[in-house]
Amino acid sequence: MSGVDHAVIMTADPDAACALYRDRLALRLFFRIAGVTVELAASLDGGRDAVANDRFWGISWRVPNVDAARARLAAAGCDVSEVRPGNKSGTRVCTVRRETHGVATLLIQQ
Repeated sequence: MSGVDHAVIMTADPDAACALYRDRLALRLFFRIAGVTVELAASLDGGRDAVANDRFWGISWRVPNVDAARARLAAAGCDVSEVRPGNKSGTRVCTVRRETHGVATLLIQQ
């Protein structure tokens, strides 16, 4: 792994989160800190993903070769998805499904 690509903070109150992160701390949403993008996320329906307080929800690791990283993790016994196209054009990703202590974990190759 070559570093963290982005981290996700889940919030139940996007307006309050924006007021804190953007307005009080002067950080842009989808902002970058030390080369890491921090993304705010919220449930659209206030359903099962809603949280009482902001919490660290997910992390995406940059890897130079997602196929090799996936193979190494699978060989170590980790439950990883197949490699697939990422949301961002030109990226390839796979998901680490367990062994993540409840933190959504993605490997991304640019």
